[in-house]
Amino acid sequence: RAAVDIRTPADHPVDQEMEDSVLAVTSREEYETRRLCCKLRLAELQRRADEHLPIFFMYPGSTVGAPVALHFFEPRYKILIRRAWEGRRQFVFCPQRPQPGTRGVVVEMSQAQFLPDGRANVVGTAVRSVVLKDVWVEDDTGGLFYTSIVPESAGGRSSPRVVPDPVEVSEGAEGGPRSRPFVGSPKCGCAIS
Repeated sequence: RAAVDIRTPADHPVDQEMEDSVLAVTSREEYETRRLCCKLRLAELQRRADEHLPIFFMYPGSTVGAPVALHFFEPRYKILIRRAWEGRRQFVFCPQRPQPGTRGVVVEMSQAQFLPDGRANVVGTAVRSVVLKDVWVEDDTGGLFYTSIVPESAGGRSSPRVVPDPVEVSEGAEGGPRSRPFVGSPKCGCAIS
């Protein structure tokens, strides 16, 4: 397989030829308004990416500062590693089935080896302790849990709760409710769900 160069929109340079093409068919004011709107939307998506993370759970979990080496083979964790690696390279590691109030750690991945069948070997470090706030299973992921997190302060207490993001609730395959965050902005004309 050829190497894939994954770049984030936040630090990707402007393609001058593309910008010139857009400006040829629209006004500078309209272009700048749209550019600012998209910049603000991207900042919001990055903020949410820091607060909404996929969860891997297995006893005994990990502690802040500890190295983490895992082999992901379950379908839901194959999804987790792909999304995390192509995003912020973070996930939450909990010692038990996730529920609001469960403590865990955020793992920052430094290495990932992807095998042809989708399995992956991951190396990282547990970098901060968190308390799970909202917990949900994302649709069509084979049971992959996601969470909104509350960072723990130095004193061991959780920081003030952040107002939860809006969610869409649907009926899960097992008959229980499933929710997922919805990101969208009618003002910018972009929506990601």
